[in-house]
This record gives sequence, C-alpha cells and structure tokens, in this order.
Amino acid sequence: MKIFAISDLHLSFSSDKPMDIFGTMWENHFEQIVEDWQNKVSDDDIVLLAGDLSWAMTFENALIDVNEIEKLKGKKVIIRGNHDYWWQSYTKMYKIFAEKNIFAIQNNALKFGNFVFCGTRGWTLPESNKTPEDEKVYNREVIRYELSLKEATKLKGENDKIIAMLHYPPFELNNADTAFTDLSEKYGVEKVVYGHLHGRYGRTEILHEKKVTGVRLADVNTGEERTIECEALFVAIGRKPDTELFAGQIDLDKRGYIVADESTKTELAGVFAVGDVRTKAVRQIVTATADGATAAHFIEEFLH
Repeated sequence: MKIFAISDLHLSFSSDKPMDIFGTMWENHFEQIVEDWQNKVSDDDIVLLAGDLSWAMTFENALIDVNEIEKLKGKKVIIRGNHDYWWQSYTKMYKIFAEKNIFAIQNNALKFGNFVFCGTRGWTLPESNKTPEDEKVYNREVIRYELSLKEATKLKGENDKIIAMLHYPPFELNNADTAFTDLSEKYGVEKVVYGHLHGRYGRTEILHEKKVTGVRLADVNTGEERTIECEALFVAIGRKPDTELFAGQIDLDKRGYIVADESTKTELAGVFAVGDVRTKAVRQIVTATADGATAAHFIEEFLH
C-alpha cells in the first residue's frame, strides 16, 4: 500500500468556475491530474486530499465533483479546506461517502494498514494579520485537531504511524512553532500533509555550465518564465534532524535537535554535537565546519 497526497483541486463540474481563469497553467488541470493519478495509484493505495476539493456552495452540487473523484483509483481520505463551503456533518457525509470509497476526517481518525490518519482544516496562523473572528476559528481548529489526534492514539498499534492532514500549513512563514506543530510533536505524528499553497513560482530549474549561472522560475498561473542570475545558491532540503538514535540517551529539544552550547558540549560529559544536528541559529556548511574545529579543541581538553 502506497500513500499519495494532493490538495486544492478546486473542481467545478457543478459550476462555471474553471481554474484556467487564473492563468493558462491551469488549462485542463483536472484531466492532467486524472492521467497522472490513474498511472501511479492502485486500488490498494491511499490518496490524501488536503482540502478545497470543490468550488460548490451546496452539498448536492459538491457531490457532482465528488463523483468524479469516486471514479479514480484508491481509497480517498479528505479533510475540509477554507473554500469547501459545502461541507456537512460527519454523519451525513459518512453515509454517502463510504460507499464511494471516500472517507472524511472531522474530529475522528481512520486506520488503514499500519497507518492512522487524522487532522482538521486549520486556519490563519497567529503571526498573520487576523481578526477576532480569525482568532476564534483558529482556537476552534486547534481543539478539533487535538480531538482527532486523541482518536488516532486510540487506533494506533505498537508499530503503526500517525499521518496528520491539515489544509493550512501548520507553521509560521518564518518556520516558528504553532499550536499545531506543538500538538503534532506531543502526539508523535510521523508526517503532516498540508495544502493551501498558492505560491507564484511552481517550477524551478538550476542553470549551469561548469558552475551555477542562475535559476529559472516558471509562474504557475501564466507559465511566464524569468531568470535570476547567480553564482551560487543554498538548498534547504529538510528541517528534521536524524537523531532518533539518541532519544532517551541525551537531551533533545522538541524539534529533535541535540541540545549543545557554542562549545558543542552536551549535558553528557564527553559527548559533543556538531553540525546541523545541534541547537543553533544558523545551519550552513561554514557553521558546521566551525563546529568541528571547536569540538576538536574541547575534545582534546576533555581527554587531557
């Protein structure tokens, strides 16, 4: 069983709101999705749909779009997005969706194989400009997320993994923690799938000859390309340190980084942490190299 994820389909079979009104990049977008979906997904696989499935305003109209999803391979697990105005009570949707091999998450959790799925819509995050009403919705979504997580822990077996779904990103624009990231860590969530991504540039190409000469970006709305000349670039490939081996043996912060000061010393005498695995503000090759030099000095001091 494989797990796939997609979001923000914005289907409009029941209304006159095709996505290509937002640019030529969206022409025949659902046909392209269907082709790729049917080629990659099998009937035994799970497809996570992280919100904004349909432009429909009523449940009856949304069913026209849902029926198109029903035709596709795999079991579909869906959550509500900010544009899913058609969303109804869990009881009503369960009665209709279950026979379509579509499963909704709302204050509940679902288990397939060794994976437990949970989640909620989420909302505009604290760092953003928001109204008192936004604050109210945000707090309600936090409560719903924890309800779903609690249900997930009830279903989770010893070797199972929890996969959470949110429509809104769970963290701030500056990667700062939120109530959603805190809850994900508290309940041991393995992965968080989210949508609501509307960045302008969706395709990136690194230009090079013998060395990097620039980056070419493609506008997801119009297809228009622009090139940024540069001689080097930094690529951030992930922010999860591979430190599970040391859990329970040495002090880790809530993100999994090894707690060490600028001397690279940890709480455990004779154990030093260098590079991207330790707590620090900047993670680059130069800082990792500096860590190594610093650690060598203090290791020698410790040994003598």
